[in-house]
Amino acid sequence: MKAFFASALTLVIAFTAFAGLKAESYNNNYYHELINKVYYEIVLSVGNYSLITPKLVIKDSKKFVAKYSSKKNTIYFEMAAYELCRELGADSLNALAFILAHELAHHYREHGWLKRTGSSYAGLDIGKKLKAAGVSKDKILIYETEADIFAGFYAHVAGYNALPTAKLILDKIYEAYEIPHEIDHYPSLSERKNIAQRSEENLAQLIPVFDAAHNALLIGHYDEAISCLEYILSKKFNSREIYNNIGVAYAMQALEYFSTDELLYVYPFEFDVDSRLNSNARGKEDELTDGEKQERDRLLNLARKYFIISITLDWGYAMAYNNLASIEDLSGQMRDALFYNYKAESLSMDAPEMLAKVYLVHGVILANNGKNKDSRKFFNNYFAYYR
Repeated sequence: MKAFFASALTLVIAFTAFAGLKAESYNNNYYHELINKVYYEIVLSVGNYSLITPKLVIKDSKKFVAKYSSKKNTIYFEMAAYELCRELGADSLNALAFILAHELAHHYREHGWLKRTGSSYAGLDIGKKLKAAGVSKDKILIYETEADIFAGFYAHVAGYNALPTAKLILDKIYEAYEIPHEIDHYPSLSERKNIAQRSEENLAQLIPVFDAAHNALLIGHYDEAISCLEYILSKKFNSREIYNNIGVAYAMQALEYFSTDELLYVYPFEFDVDSRLNSNARGKEDELTDGEKQERDRLLNLARKYFIISITLDWGYAMAYNNLASIEDLSGQMRDALFYNYKAESLSMDAPEMLAKVYLVHGVILANNGKNKDSRKFFNNYFAYYR
């Protein structure tokens, strides 16, 4: 009997250990997926693919918190750091977004000192590395400030309120990793927290401008939208969405300089985030003057310019291709319009809603060029999505 109970106990212990390992493995997989999700949401919010996106590697260690290697174009992030984020409860993902976006900033800002030091987070030897590389402390303060503001802005676009958690997570990191509050030739903990505080204050001025631009687009105040978005660009925050949205604003203005005979169909110009502007303009009843035609061409060319810049930041950005197709059609360039529309279609095969909008523009291009019979197929495909 004793032998039986001993065997049974062994089985229970073995099963419990196996179940524990399985649960731990499941949790790790879940957390890895969550970290990757937040990371790529921020990458998408940046929307700049002119630089190769760094690979994210999650390490089960406790040595460096997070770091960006420019040589390997890789961001390393430790699970130990994520556990510290989790201690912030409801703000855990905001803190995670801050750390990840801060490292991404060093990549997108092309901070040169990383190429010589290979690390971007405070460690015991970071000051020595920076000093040996000839990087001044003042320069480091500038870079870290840029990285914090960048992190806050693009985390906001991705849906995270990152900067208010910066000071909290920095305290936890310095304590858990036993990082000295004062490191020679590197900002102290109090300086890092002051940087985060100033960045939060600067961001508080920038975010309302960003949000106002989208509101202005929605209510048809295109000059104001352009001014807001160009202000953001002047602060060195660029993305495919910002350029696309400026293009949309110019396109909507250009529609006001078409006659009713020229503007027979609705062009569904699209701007991010998750909004669409239909060209409700029905054209001018009176004949256009030469000056109005010149202004129309100027606005169309500006819209074209910004859509092309948007595409150069992300060659897979279907929305900008589709918008550009509408501009080419409005410019009387059917062949170019169809080229960009086909490109948008090829990029939208796994995105049914976007594909429907591509079909709508295709139908408009054909109908606008006298191919009414051929256009019906594409209009039917568009309406089929919304049935």
